[in-house]
Amino acid sequence: MDQIVISSTDFWVNSLIWGVLDLGLLALLVKIFKPSSFWGALKPIAIVSITLWSCFATALYWGFWDIFYAQFLPDWARWGAPFSGFVPYLPLALLFYLLSNKLPGNPILWFCLLGGLEGVAEHVLGIYGLHILEKVPLLNGIEPLPIMVFSFFEYTLYWGLLLLLAWGIVKVLTFNRKRRFSVGRGS
Repeated sequence: MDQIVISSTDFWVNSLIWGVLDLGLLALLVKIFKPSSFWGALKPIAIVSITLWSCFATALYWGFWDIFYAQFLPDWARWGAPFSGFVPYLPLALLFYLLSNKLPGNPILWFCLLGGLEGVAEHVLGIYGLHILEKVPLLNGIEPLPIMVFSFFEYTLYWGLLLLLAWGIVKVLTFNRKRRFSVGRGS
């Protein structure tokens, strides 16, 4: 079987692709998810954060354990993946929610940008704290900067998808509340 080869150029190209995807998703979110609805979306954001990150981490850890994660994480981390939606991602989602509602401008954009910055921080920890560039053969020879740039766009998209799913929950709950109210009034 041929070995997979990844280069720094691959990360730069993917940064561009994911950046374009981010722009499309952010434009959609700003159009459909109004700041007034975002303010009341704490519970849906928390629910989606737990579910999305737990499923995502579990799929990644189990799907890529041997070629990636086993190179720098202890074996018990694989079994902890389903709980990653609770720690660290639920507290991060709550922090992003609170900060984005305090910062000037559109809270949806802030939430996603904070998520992108968190992705960079996570990858800085992986590169310099866990030494993934040295330990993971797949990443040997790749410079840190393109990985960090890509991680910003990657995590901006992940946190944006989280908001899109939370928006869907808000719409369903709003529709059910309106329907229950109109049915209750005999309409």
